Amino acid sequence: MTPEEDAILSLSDGDFVYAWTHLTDAERSARPEGFVRFRRVFPHPGATIDRFSRQIKKPGGNGQGGEHQDPETEPQILRADPLNWPQLLTRGEPPVRQWAINGWIGFGHITLLIGLGGIGKTLIAQQAASALALGRPNFIGEIPRPLTVLMWACEDDHDELWRRQLQIATWQGVDIGAYTERLILVPRVGMENVLFAKVYDHTFVTPLMAELREQAEDYRADVVILDNAAQVYGGNPHDQHQVTFFLNKLVGNLVGRAIPLLGHPSRALGSELFGSGAWENCARTRLYLADKLPDQGGIKDEEPDPKNTTR
Repeated sequence: MTPEEDAILSLSDGDFVYAWTHLTDAERSARPEGFVRFRRVFPHPGATIDRFSRQIKKPGGNGQGGEHQDPETEPQILRADPLNWPQLLTRGEPPVRQWAINGWIGFGHITLLIGLGGIGKTLIAQQAASALALGRPNFIGEIPRPLTVLMWACEDDHDELWRRQLQIATWQGVDIGAYTERLILVPRVGMENVLFAKVYDHTFVTPLMAELREQAEDYRADVVILDNAAQVYGGNPHDQHQVTFFLNKLVGNLVGRAIPLLGHPSRALGSELFGSGAWENCARTRLYLADKLPDQGGIKDEEPDPKNTTR
């Protein structure tokens, strides 16, 4: 291994992307043909095999902007066929819509859970995840069956999640062993959590998106909870195209799963989320945690009453 390759091994994914995009055209052209980047993905407890990835970066970047699509981090592009009406005519009625929590959190799309900082979004999400794992109907709505839930808690550490889970378990009348293999809480506070990033004119899906997808597959997760949008989205929140691209990538990488995404509201009256309206438009379900709806003055500088939840 060359000294250059050995040095790259010590860089995180974000550091590598930053270093590569800041090279001049001349510096990129000076790289040897077949410039190799190695990335070690340390397996999590649910992994069935060790995963190593070897990625080839060829020189000659032109410095122009645009979406960067890394074949190691992007799923294969699928062809979308139009609806076949004669065939569907023979099938009768379409399948009923599937819900993780009936009427609240559905499969195959993103559900936004929006609320001011400190109002209790993460607690609500962890309570919902616990109810889903046990298949308990005593939460905000009917839960048809027990589900496996993967939650990336990007703003809580191990012990905080543990303390909170003990209280939830007491409320549910079980011990924490009841959540084994059904509830996977991943503390990611202080870690790099960006799934989609923008460096100058370059926007790209980061290698962490592949790690999220692989974890969901390894754990056979039905529901993937991301806390929160500011942690996992590194693009311009006001850019409609970037937001739409990111949300579509989430759905494409977590096909068929329910995807609750926590976020913060805008201070603008009537808006449920900061930045572009694409946040609200791309999500098929939106849950708003406040004492009033946003167009009724739900966003105020004073602390809201956390006892009420508005759907």
